[in-house]
Amino acid sequence: MRDRFWVLVALVVAAVVLAPMSAGAGGPDGPLHSGTAGDHLDTSPSGPLGSTSDGNGPPDSALVEMANQLAAEFGVGADAALARLRHQEAVAPLIAKWRRQHPEAFGGAYHADGFATRTTVRWVGQVPASIVAEIEQSGLAIGLDATATASQAALVGMTRAIAQALHDAGSTDFAVAPNIRTQRIDVILGVTDETSANASEFERTIRELETSTIGVGVSRVTEGPFTPDTAQGGTVGSTKSDGSDIECTFSFGVRSGSTYGLLAAGHCANTLYYVDPVSASTTALTLRDEYAGYYGDFAWYSYSGTVQPKFYAGSGTSNLRTVTSVKSASAIAIGDYYCKFGRASNRPDCNNVKYTDVCHNGDSLVCSQVRMRSVYGAGGDSGGPWYSGTQAVGINTGRYGSGGVSSTTNSEHAFTPVSLAADELGVQVLTR
Repeated sequence: MRDRFWVLVALVVAAVVLAPMSAGAGGPDGPLHSGTAGDHLDTSPSGPLGSTSDGNGPPDSALVEMANQLAAEFGVGADAALARLRHQEAVAPLIAKWRRQHPEAFGGAYHADGFATRTTVRWVGQVPASIVAEIEQSGLAIGLDATATASQAALVGMTRAIAQALHDAGSTDFAVAPNIRTQRIDVILGVTDETSANASEFERTIRELETSTIGVGVSRVTEGPFTPDTAQGGTVGSTKSDGSDIECTFSFGVRSGSTYGLLAAGHCANTLYYVDPVSASTTALTLRDEYAGYYGDFAWYSYSGTVQPKFYAGSGTSNLRTVTSVKSASAIAIGDYYCKFGRASNRPDCNNVKYTDVCHNGDSLVCSQVRMRSVYGAGGDSGGPWYSGTQAVGINTGRYGSGGVSSTTNSEHAFTPVSLAADELGVQVLTR
């Protein structure tokens, strides 16, 4: 691998936080349907654990479902999660209005960490009496912090100015963001070994834009801050160069030495294209190794760009998660709750473990499987991620029952523990 020296200038990462913080044994019910090629795409909304949403419930039903998912994932009470979501919805119109009406004074807003129902609004100078009265009338837990030295608009403007200046100076790897809590700008500047001599010049370019009210925080790290040509798990693996079909779903990013790639199921096609979930662009992958037998059903494909330690737990970019750990196969127990996502069924769903160390004979004899109670799935979900929060758990093999290849069914599924697959393939699952 070509040696690369990354210098990163990290400017304090900014965000106006307007989103929530973070049996008994029985025989097989039917054959296991492996995730062979399928082009079915179910865009219906995903429901809470063990049920489906038909969109016909009371107006608050979607919020309740989201609260149930948050409660299950973060270990908080469903009532607390729902209260936080309702608070966010109630505060949002006020925040939008104040930002629009007072662009020179509104310093941004952020919710309390965790699931507390409180929001802080930052302000430059004295807060108008009309704003104070509006808060009192709303009955919402909104605190005012009048110590801001720069408006949110000014922070955003500075962010754009720094980005443009770095671009004009010739920097190709950087990320810039406003931080309303610190009143500073976070810049991450990546410098390769060929351009490391320019690092100091790039930093001078940044410093020249600092003002008395908006500072810049700088740190140096050893990775590139942003690479457009990146891959994550929970994404489409297509047999067509235009990405028009869904053969399988990739699960997690891996590496072997200096080679990076993605995991999928061993029965997936040898030739697959990675389909970027945002741009829909496709990249041909190279099959490195595959296996379907005693130790499970898994494969890995190398990718020419940068592979991130991330996976999609749902179809939208808000569902992109960073892998923080890998579940050991020996630690998987009956009754454990895990969640699955596949691009063909296009919905996340969760349930618990019915059996471990299962063998089944689908397209071939496959063992070392974890059998899960019913979740939604379709042909094309094979290879997708099974996870617990941000922990990588398994690689989806397929479903039990008599559902058609391209239909979405609610049925028991099986997966190969990802730690077992990684060991047998000789790869390392990427984590943060």
